[in-house]
Amino acid sequence: MTRRARALLNEQGIMVFVIAPMLENFELLWSSIVQSALIMTPVNLRSVARAAGVSLATASLALRSRDEISVETRARVQAAAEKLGYRPNPLVSELMGGLRGRRRHRDVTMEEIAKRAKVSRAAVSLVLRDPTRGSPELVAKISSAMRDLGYTRDPLHDALLALRTANATQEKHTTIALLTDYARDKGARDFTSHRQMFAGAMKRARELGYNMEEFSLGAGGMNAHRLRNILLARSIHALIAAPTTDCSRRLDFDLEPFSCVGLGTSVGWPRIERVSNDHFQSMTLAMQECRRLGYRRIGFIVSRAVSERLGNRWLAAYLLAQNAMPAVQRLAPLMPETAGSIAPELPRWLRKERPGVLIFGNAEIGEQLTHLIKPEIGVANLHVRDPQAATSGIYQASSEVGARAVEAVVSQLRHNIKGLVPHPSSHFIPGRWVPGATAPGPGKTRKCDVPPSNKPETRD
Repeated sequence: MTRRARALLNEQGIMVFVIAPMLENFELLWSSIVQSALIMTPVNLRSVARAAGVSLATASLALRSRDEISVETRARVQAAAEKLGYRPNPLVSELMGGLRGRRRHRDVTMEEIAKRAKVSRAAVSLVLRDPTRGSPELVAKISSAMRDLGYTRDPLHDALLALRTANATQEKHTTIALLTDYARDKGARDFTSHRQMFAGAMKRARELGYNMEEFSLGAGGMNAHRLRNILLARSIHALIAAPTTDCSRRLDFDLEPFSCVGLGTSVGWPRIERVSNDHFQSMTLAMQECRRLGYRRIGFIVSRAVSERLGNRWLAAYLLAQNAMPAVQRLAPLMPETAGSIAPELPRWLRKERPGVLIFGNAEIGEQLTHLIKPEIGVANLHVRDPQAATSGIYQASSEVGARAVEAVVSQLRHNIKGLVPHPSSHFIPGRWVPGATAPGPGKTRKCDVPPSNKPETRD
């Protein structure tokens, strides 16, 4: 038995006894035991270096594809890392990259501070790490020396030190939770915009070295308190809040221990950082494009429930644009309470308002009600599924919304921002106009409508 095999087994608490190989298939049994020990051994950079037969520094340089390491050595180290399933911690990689690329303009060292304050270097280190552990006199003396010397702390160094200290006592986790309030097979997954958000978020998370896992408050037997404990037990401290299905726009979940970013604008409480399509800009752009095409009587159809979930941003932009138009060209929007009430009210509204083009926010209009709309009336969708689609309207870039949400929550993690902040920011992604063929201009027949295979879209 090799020394390495014996050491691996001892690390796992496996006692090694010298016995005579009297059992059949003893070599196979022994190989299984060693392999089990190898599997249980935590994979880190040192494990990769050992497997590749190089030093720790060489392994680090090779995994960063540095030119000073030969191609053969780089290939050997990368092959060992892949075989062991090693993945660099993205937080450490980011912080180390920032430290390496930063110019070293801070010449003041702890030794100089200690000399100026007439204390030991250990005392300076103690006060820098935790001022409460030093006496008031010691802290005052060291702080005075730091000010005299012009010493400023490096935030990247502090963040890396804190991360390594924490990781020395607990397992690394790089999972982001996608928090939903509905069962996985129901709810917002019926809506294309939400599926695109989720797909964009998961893709960006993988690119940044994170996993993303869905946790549902709507699952059987689940509640907010239990889910909170599950996430903390798994050391998951980053949440992406999916659009809520609750008409109250509330997310009843304790966010204090978590970094959190919301998808869309449907979460009205608590106030959290969020990423969404810029609905005001999208409607403004749709009105401008319809005017450019020659339409003068522009109608707007959306349920009141959807409008309120979006903070009435579509409605505000529509009314503002109409205010700049002649009074005879201003149309009252069709806004019943729910999407199901649109069909009964549509024919009467069309006769009264006589629109030349319709802008709709509930996508089921394009699926179920276009037979009630004359072919000479143009149709524009405020959520076109594909920028190359035949439907005229706005492409919201929902996958980009999901990707930006992941970037925002990762930034919170790296800056140790958790819980509710006094002034949370909102990030709005502008929509793009898709010419399509359903709004060709006044007096022209629209060429095609929204494909009936598309799911209805009623929420943000």
